[in-house]
Amino acid sequence: TLKEKNIVAAREIYSLKEKHTALSRENLSLKEENTSIKKKKIAVAAVISTLKKEIIAVGRENKTLKEESIGVARENLNLKKEKIAVATENSTLKEETIAVGRENKSLKEENTTVAGENSTILLKLLVDKERQIKDLETQISSLKNEESKLNNEQKCTVCCDEMPETKRKSTSVGNPRKRAKSSLSDNEKADKKATAGGSKKLKKKISRSVGIKKAKKKESTTGKNTKLKNKKSTSTGAEKVKKKSITGYTAPVELSSQLAAIVGGYAMPRHEVVKRMWDYIKENNLQDPEDKQMVICDWKLSLVIPVERFRGFGMSKYLKQHMSGWNATFVNR
Repeated sequence: TLKEKNIVAAREIYSLKEKHTALSRENLSLKEENTSIKKKKIAVAAVISTLKKEIIAVGRENKTLKEESIGVARENLNLKKEKIAVATENSTLKEETIAVGRENKSLKEENTTVAGENSTILLKLLVDKERQIKDLETQISSLKNEESKLNNEQKCTVCCDEMPETKRKSTSVGNPRKRAKSSLSDNEKADKKATAGGSKKLKKKISRSVGIKKAKKKESTTGKNTKLKNKKSTSTGAEKVKKKSITGYTAPVELSSQLAAIVGGYAMPRHEVVKRMWDYIKENNLQDPEDKQMVICDWKLSLVIPVERFRGFGMSKYLKQHMSGWNATFVNR
């Protein structure tokens, strides 16, 4: 029984030893696991420290970025303020430009009105001067005619005084002047009887000069009448031709003073107005060099056509405003 008890105890001790070895092995494995866990913890701590360092660096970078963003925001605010100031300046400049444009428009209108008034005044002065010149020419021509008549009369009186009495008698047969002298002989006889005292030669000279003057007057009046008749006949024929030709599109039109300053007349047909306008445009080189159909206005054209540029073939719509209607009896000044 003791042996059996020893054997059972030995077996229990052996099992306990085996359990102890197993436990020791488990402890070793646990120790190894603890060491591995510690190593892992150390590695994790190192990673955490690196991450903390990276987080600190990122925080610093964020601070710098925030500071930079604050500076950028401040710059943006300054730029916005500058933009607002520039916009206000632009608005003020726009208002000033609008005001200047209005002033320029008003000045242009005043200049156009002044130029129109000046052109009308100049045209009136030219017309008045032309009339004065014509009046002076007529006066000069009349004075010349009177002088020529007086010279002719003086020459005739001198020639009659110098002629001998035989020639006077021979030439007094067929001339109208000598007939006038013979018709006045009765009056001379009466005068001689009335005035006994007086020289006969002086009376004869006076009577001869009077007869010559009367004959000259008659001849001049007859010549003038014939000339007037011829003029009337020619003028009536010309008037008939004019009345036949001046009708419809060829009839002259009354023009404004602004258009007359360019065209050079107060009345003419429409096709002549257009032709002279083209002549004026080509003489002053007013055609656009890039597009020859377009015309650039100068100060004279702007009085008639209130546009900076216009198409040359469409100028008639602007010219209609400066044509007052048909009048065939209008005289071009």
